[in-house]
Amino acid sequence: MEVTVALQERLPTLAHCREMLGYLLQESQDMRNNANSSWHENQFFDQYIGPDSDKLTYPDFVKGVSKIQKGKVSTMSAAEQEACRVLVNEAVSRTGANGGSATNEDTTMGESNVSRKIKALGEKRKASKISTTDSVYYNCNFILGSAAEVERLWSESQWLLDRHRSNLDPKLFEAILLLRKNRDLWIPMDVAYAFDAQQRESGEIRERKLAEESKNIECGL
Repeated sequence: MEVTVALQERLPTLAHCREMLGYLLQESQDMRNNANSSWHENQFFDQYIGPDSDKLTYPDFVKGVSKIQKGKVSTMSAAEQEACRVLVNEAVSRTGANGGSATNEDTTMGESNVSRKIKALGEKRKASKISTTDSVYYNCNFILGSAAEVERLWSESQWLLDRHRSNLDPKLFEAILLLRKNRDLWIPMDVAYAFDAQQRESGEIRERKLAEESKNIECGL
């Protein structure tokens, strides 16, 4: 239950989710032979949510991103580096970054108190200790490990795209939703400027189209 609740947090990074699943895996394995445990004789652990599970399409990418987000770039394998090559910041790479922050401590997997470990991980995340400082990779904290945030967008979308706005243009719908979810990144003047720029661009497109039509008419096409 603690893991389920924690995965519903706002913007949980992939590393954050993988660590929580790791705690859950260790708990299930430790208590598998305990007849009094709800994990008794369970078979699901590695098959479904393990780091090398067949359910993962790109396990090296998942493990690589998790290490980038935790600042442990130096521990990435060659396969993980190759899988995450698209995330390399070429500008930083050319300057010779030292590859990984040492601010994160390794997680001890031997304990069985999942809720306590999840709480500690949450505090670490709030304190911004999961970072990509001194890394040759871009800040990858935008890569999330849970679909909870997307589900929130779907829930909010139903109030935006109601029966009175059923014919709303898809681009306009996305723009409104983007603005509503990122109110700290813009002011009304930014929206007015963008709107004016779009209007000018639309006008230029119309003028070019009319000019082409006039030219075709003159040529008898």
